[in-house]
Amino acid sequence: MALGRTERLRILPALLLSALLTVVVARREWSAARAPAPAAPANNPRAAIPADPIPPPGDIRGIVLDSQDAPAGDVEVLAVESLRSYDRPPTVTSIRTDAGGRFRFDGPPRPLRLVARRSLGELASASVSTPGPHVLRFVAPGWIEGSVRDTGGHALAGAHIRATTRLRDWPAASRADELSVMGDESGRFRIGPLAAGTLVQLEVRAAGCRPLRPPPIATVSAAVMPADLVCEPGMTVRGIIETSDGLPVEGALVEAHQGDSFAHQARSGADGTFRLDGLAPRNARLVTRHDGYAQVSMDVAYPDDEVRLVLAPLVCLEGRVIGARPDLLAVAAWQNVQVAAAVASDGRFRLEGVARGPVELRIEDARRCALTALSLDLERQPGEVVVRLP
Repeated sequence: MALGRTERLRILPALLLSALLTVVVARREWSAARAPAPAAPANNPRAAIPADPIPPPGDIRGIVLDSQDAPAGDVEVLAVESLRSYDRPPTVTSIRTDAGGRFRFDGPPRPLRLVARRSLGELASASVSTPGPHVLRFVAPGWIEGSVRDTGGHALAGAHIRATTRLRDWPAASRADELSVMGDESGRFRIGPLAAGTLVQLEVRAAGCRPLRPPPIATVSAAVMPADLVCEPGMTVRGIIETSDGLPVEGALVEAHQGDSFAHQARSGADGTFRLDGLAPRNARLVTRHDGYAQVSMDVAYPDDEVRLVLAPLVCLEGRVIGARPDLLAVAAWQNVQVAAAVASDGRFRLEGVARGPVELRIEDARRCALTALSLDLERQPGEVVVRLP
């Protein structure tokens, strides 16, 4: 229906007002788009993070700053999932910051532990669950200082101190780093710089003393952590390594095992002698290895005794089983050492690396139950061995 003149005059002011408001709103939006972004305060580290033109939704991003609030470029940043499971290790993602210290992890926001580490003395971490931006700032490092003495209070000069460092809150997900120092004439030592939040495991070795591994030390920013260490006296094993002909063996590796995690090792000299220091006053098992010779082990009841270890050359033991059946195993055993090989369908077997000397030869079934056993002296009985099953 057409409007009359009176009705058109009545709605004309409303139409003019609506058009004017549309023009005003459009001009304001155009002016806001051309205006520069407001500057952040100079002391705000987040001002160093430029806004993305179109930030991806949910990405976790941030910046790494040094102790002077300057961007730290080319720094490794780890993202460790905070929700760990007992049946699998935590997931760790690693990236490096750009020249401006910025980093970004793709994916939706989730509980993470962000860890930035540039050296042993520079570490920063934070727990996050939002996109950010997040700021990881390096703080002043700490040090470990102390002394090494014996139970009588005497300084142990020249002690070797090894430090293994891991992230304190997430030791299983961080990379282990090691550094070593030597104590001075007065037994004093200094280790560092070490980043705050680092868990440090020390291991001390001194001449004539047992190895020492004290409880881990947690470092604190800009602090010196004391570590006064006392080492107990240890036992010594001396001995000689010879061949069955009485000739000394040079360069043989000797290891002493006492049921702990310390490695006691030594190599024989040109005259075949060796010396192992720092053993606990309890039973020890000596294991000797050398190329071309069979491994030899010996139990020592009192470590201060002198021992003689005889190495036998390696030979090949071949034989045949009469009445063989499937899934048989031939085993040669001597001095807590075993060598095994499968028995072929025609009953033949070949055992490599067997000591030339007294050995026990066993034929076992698939359940490792011995069906028969023979005592052999490979020094006097070379050649093929024939075994009859009962």
